[in-house]
Amino acid sequence: MVLYKGLMMIDRLEFTKNIQFYNLNIPEGNLNRIITDVEINNILNASDENIEPDGNYLLNEFRVDRRLIENDVPYKYSLRVFPTLKPVYFIGDIEDGDNYQDKIYAFILIFEFDKSLAIIKKAVLIFLTILKGILI
Repeated sequence: MVLYKGLMMIDRLEFTKNIQFYNLNIPEGNLNRIITDVEINNILNASDENIEPDGNYLLNEFRVDRRLIENDVPYKYSLRVFPTLKPVYFIGDIEDGDNYQDKIYAFILIFEFDKSLAIIKKAVLIFLTILKGILI
């Protein structure tokens, strides 16, 4: 991510971690079920539990509508980028080693395509209990 004249450049985000795919859990007899704002918000909120104390979001976009240009396929995306702290493990054995932390930036990016989600994340906590019931 690059800061250019005070603006974040989303097109400069580099994704180096895995991607997970999920289908919406559709109960029998409820074929019209869709992914809701509450469900996406629950996933986002669970993912940023490790935000740095007093930290702010660098980016926080919620269910932005877009279209794939080539095939005109509609999709939505939600994105959060935030600072987090992680222990510096290689100095943990020295005196006060547990007091050292690295500041890193975490993100979660959720793509919604009809009744499916793709989740790309780095340094975030996603609990399967949040996803269970919403997604398969």
